[in-house]
Amino acid sequence: MEKSDIVSRVKSALRISTDNTDIVTEIEDVVDECIELLERKGVVINYDDTLLLKACKTYAKAYYGYEENHEEYQKSFQDILLDLMLMTEKEV
Repeated sequence: MEKSDIVSRVKSALRISTDNTDIVTEIEDVVDECIELLERKGVVINYDDTLLLKACKTYAKAYYGYEENHEEYQKSFQDILLDLMLMTEKEV
């Protein structure tokens, strides 16, 4: 899987069907933010890891378009982040 695939799947998870370049760019920015945050926490990024995809979807829902459930998605993202960090520790 490539980053563009993740962006496409996050877009679907957000229930966005438009190809408006401004909206797609904003979703790309959210995915980039998520990946950068994971890297800063020491997570080794593997685009084929389904947990990375889940982290990006959950992060996007926490910070883009699902404000009414922000805290729930933020907590879920933190749990996924912890799992990814623990997996990275085991691999090192």
